[in-house]
Amino acid sequence: LVPYTAVLGNHDYRVVSDKTSGTTRYTQYFGPSRYQGRSWYVEDSGLVGAHAQIFEGGGYRFLNISLQYEPLDADLAWAQSIIDRHPGLPTIISTHTYLNPSARRRQSTIQGNSNG
Repeated sequence: LVPYTAVLGNHDYRVVSDKTSGTTRYTQYFGPSRYQGRSWYVEDSGLVGAHAQIFEGGGYRFLNISLQYEPLDADLAWAQSIIDRHPGLPTIISTHTYLNPSARRRQSTIQGNSNG
């Protein structure tokens, strides 16, 4: 099986773009249970849609971290902890919307408990 991840986007919430509405379908098909036991899977954050994998390509090892739509501060702290545990490993971070048109961190009013 080829290592992969599916990033949680705004249309994956029960109500589009409303983080408080739940992610039942995404979690059912792309939650931690889908990846556990795979040799390349590192862990999930315990938060919805945040996973880490290590894979090889072209003779190199890479860390891939996937984060939910408009990642919360808790998502970013978890991602940093994964990077810190794998120093020097080239890292790819995948998410669905992070910057706004002004190149600032995008945080809408639907952020739940975000303080970012």
